[in-house]
Amino acid sequence: MADPSPPTGLPPGVLQQIITQVTNTRTSRTCECELTFSSLLNFELMWFKPMSFMKVLFFLNRYLPLVVFLNQSPSTLTAPVRGHWFKWQIGTALVSLGIIQMILVIRIWAIYNRSKLLLVILGVFGCLQLAASSTIMGISITQGVPSSEPGPGFFVCTITTPPYFAAYWIPILTFEFTLFVLTLIKGVQNFRLAKISPLSGKSGQALLNILVRDSVIYFFIISAVYTANASVWYWADPSLYQSSSVFGINVPPMVTCKLLFSLRYTAQKETTLGSAEHELTVFRARVPTLSSGLQTHNTSVEDQGQWGEWGRRAVVAKQI
Repeated sequence: MADPSPPTGLPPGVLQQIITQVTNTRTSRTCECELTFSSLLNFELMWFKPMSFMKVLFFLNRYLPLVVFLNQSPSTLTAPVRGHWFKWQIGTALVSLGIIQMILVIRIWAIYNRSKLLLVILGVFGCLQLAASSTIMGISITQGVPSSEPGPGFFVCTITTPPYFAAYWIPILTFEFTLFVLTLIKGVQNFRLAKISPLSGKSGQALLNILVRDSVIYFFIISAVYTANASVWYWADPSLYQSSSVFGINVPPMVTCKLLFSLRYTAQKETTLGSAEHELTVFRARVPTLSSGLQTHNTSVEDQGQWGEWGRRAVVAKQI
């Protein structure tokens, strides 16, 4: 790995001042971006809604990453303290990653008509993926050397890691790609079904389209962010690690919040929706079946505008 010591010819005091200002600016812009991202939608669609499991996940996903990036360049912290700070930052990032994946798995579960088998498979797969990434992270950080003063008078939180730390993102990208493929499959099935006979539940159709569309957009954004992070940690100078980590830790939660906002906003616009007190993140999609030579559709009450996070499972049959 490259030497993290400051460039020669630049006074340590001047360099420290530059680092401090850059750190403060970066932290301020990160917080400002988070708060400005969709603050009005945040209050309208989340804060004033009844408490639910998805709402708890939303708040953890939105605000937990904000506490990761604190001031990283005070001269009063020693190297051992910095080592503990790195562990805390990494642990928080892993928890945030787990929350994001829970939200994504619930969305896939909703798209696939609340399939318990799929939920179990994705849950186990997600736990294995998180364990693999955590193991790579733990081994890399254990072998790394944290420092609070890499040069005389130069105070900044740094750490050296082995090149294979970039493999941390491989299990994550594999899991994301799996969810992406599942979303595409359901999107194609829904498109073909819509061409045969339109869904009677207009709001259910609109929300299903939103789920598929946003999931595809999410995958491409997150893939770009994670690939860029892996490239930086493998090829770039260690001085760029913290710069790339800002995007790696903050962009995924922001995009995930946008997924929930988009779904709730679309659902709120649908006049066929029922009470606004219902959770608008999980529903049962209509599945076509054949009976007595006539095509029927099993439609849950959620497709009729009755939505619930773990909602009622009553089913009505519509004959075409």
